[in-house]
Amino acid sequence: MRIAQIAPPFQSVPPSGYGGTELVVSLVTEELVRRGHEVTLFASGDSTTSARLVPTVDTALWRDEDVRDPLVYWAITAGLAWGRVAEGEFDVVHSHLDFHGFACASLLPTPTVTTLHGRLDLPDLPRLYARFPRMPVVSISNSQRVLLPAANWAGTVYNAVDMDRLAFNPRGGEYLAWLGRISPEKGLDRLPLRAAPWLPSPDLPSPSPSPSRQSTPTRCLSPVQGGVTHFFACSQCR
Repeated sequence: MRIAQIAPPFQSVPPSGYGGTELVVSLVTEELVRRGHEVTLFASGDSTTSARLVPTVDTALWRDEDVRDPLVYWAITAGLAWGRVAEGEFDVVHSHLDFHGFACASLLPTPTVTTLHGRLDLPDLPRLYARFPRMPVVSISNSQRVLLPAANWAGTVYNAVDMDRLAFNPRGGEYLAWLGRISPEKGLDRLPLRAAPWLPSPDLPSPSPSPSRQSTPTRCLSPVQGGVTHFFACSQCR
């Protein structure tokens, strides 16, 4: 099958630092290639993949100091990717651009499915999804759907993980590690810290998001009962 994977232009695929969406895109892309599919990855030019790479920008935006308005590059990415779709190059499109690809995808017969990685609690989103009621979207958890119950949910697919790097340990450990964007809907402030004081491992730092994307103040996440809380931020996010 000829499959297009469309990644955001913010970070390379796979990411060199913080970049949860880009890591998932990389894992899914590489597994599809391993299974014999003809995969094209639309991503920043500094990405690395065994699929065919179509650069949407020369360098990931988080490493380009000249970038002022990232929305410009979302439009460039969408135009380049669905321009190829319009030429009949693909059997199916898997978009990771959230709603930014809806307008293009809705005009073409090639099926597009979009995995929603970003925030769904923004006040204007219900109006947007009402305009695209047939656009199939994929949730990364069942609880994610509560925020947009009227969206055309095609299914839930949990984020891919590299089992060789994140091996299951039935005995557990002595710390709780949180990796990812800190936001109210993820419930980090409601985790059962009283049962297990939180001490992220020095070998597995938890990158905080950039200030513009961080919506839960770290002061809400205080340690309890002698627990120790450490916050780590990757260099791109500072």
